[in-house]
Amino acid sequence: MAKRALSPKSGKYWADRIFLGKTTRQGRTYYTSNYYVRLQHAGQRELFCLNTADKAQAIKQAESIYYLVRSDSDGWQQALEKYGKKMVIRSDDPTIGDYLKAVQELSGIGPETFIDYARKLRRVAAQIFVNEHIRQANKYDARALGRTQWAEAVEKIPLRELTDEAIRRWQVAYVAARRGDPVQEQRAKHTVDAVLRSCKSLFAKKLVKWAKHLRLPDPLPFRNLELMTRGLSSFRYRSCIDPFSLLNLARQELRAAKPECYKIFLLALGGGLRRMEIDRLLWRSVLVQESKIRIEQHEFFSAKTRYSEADIAVEKELISELLALRQLDDEFVIRSSNAPRNKTTYRHYRAAENFSELCDWLRSKGVEALSPIHTLRKEFGRLLTEGFGIYAASTALRHSSVQVTAAFYADETRRIVPSLIGRKSITETNLPTSQLTPAGSTVAA
Repeated sequence: MAKRALSPKSGKYWADRIFLGKTTRQGRTYYTSNYYVRLQHAGQRELFCLNTADKAQAIKQAESIYYLVRSDSDGWQQALEKYGKKMVIRSDDPTIGDYLKAVQELSGIGPETFIDYARKLRRVAAQIFVNEHIRQANKYDARALGRTQWAEAVEKIPLRELTDEAIRRWQVAYVAARRGDPVQEQRAKHTVDAVLRSCKSLFAKKLVKWAKHLRLPDPLPFRNLELMTRGLSSFRYRSCIDPFSLLNLARQELRAAKPECYKIFLLALGGGLRRMEIDRLLWRSVLVQESKIRIEQHEFFSAKTRYSEADIAVEKELISELLALRQLDDEFVIRSSNAPRNKTTYRHYRAAENFSELCDWLRSKGVEALSPIHTLRKEFGRLLTEGFGIYAASTALRHSSVQVTAAFYADETRRIVPSLIGRKSITETNLPTSQLTPAGSTVAA
């Protein structure tokens, strides 16, 4: 029996006829996130972009265009005027560089934040579209302008080519390349998510509105992508150090021999300060009478976020230790022969050498984390969480919300376990024991 032909009124009919757009570059095929349909009627054949990644919506859209084309003698003209113009690839389609320029000039976003977001966007685009121009330029050669040439090659990529499917393929390929080692695979997932969070932020509504004059694709890149780790922290902090023993060792080995390293150690472990906050901390921000350290914007320092600016309560003994190592001509708490640099495209630390020395010392004491100094800040947060609860820790760490703190620290880290093996039974504890007599009756023991 011959198979009955489907009617154009059937969703199945259009489900078999819509398809994802694709393009081939350097032997590699890339798919768009939007569906397309090709229609033929009255000797004319046209391709329509359905401007949606939702298959059900695409089916309805294709059916609407089909019946509009067949409606009357002007059907083709009406369909092309209403739908065809959206699929035309024009010379004024914005590139990645066009979008970055608009956001940088008009949004007012902080320069360090913009540089970080732009760097990650270029990284994703370069790894998706590895064309000849990108391969020829040396990303790591800043002096010979190789870096500039590489960035220019990446920024020439049309923004519309950063489709959801292309980015998703990059996500999966990045993680798959590290499969086989569970630790490396997990780190890869969190690396991918960290990059995507920054890229998503670059296309947030508050930034996109400043690029409305550009012919932006719909949907916007990164808007619909999900994170692989569902927003969980890369590694919930698990303490592997004894902070009190470590403090004693630091006092013995660093205080006299390497006082700047010792001060960095105290500020990270005893105050939970970040590296840049330590590097640019001024003595005038050490509030001796109140036993506080003030994190505030000044001519040499810009806080990470508006939540980062605060007065941090610390032990009086910590303040005393810092003051004992102060020299009269010091402006910064951490002494360094290097002047602060504010106009750089990277994070410049005055005391980079001291930070490096402290990292080496911490690793020699068993702190094996990738960022040993930041581990001291995490230990500060753990001690506060354990002693005073997660809300106190969130305030002291100056996180934007308690949810951020909860992503890294458990609400209660003290040893709480069910009493099973070590607990006496109810019978033993509350009832008189008894024993059987030879006759089978019981008597009190």
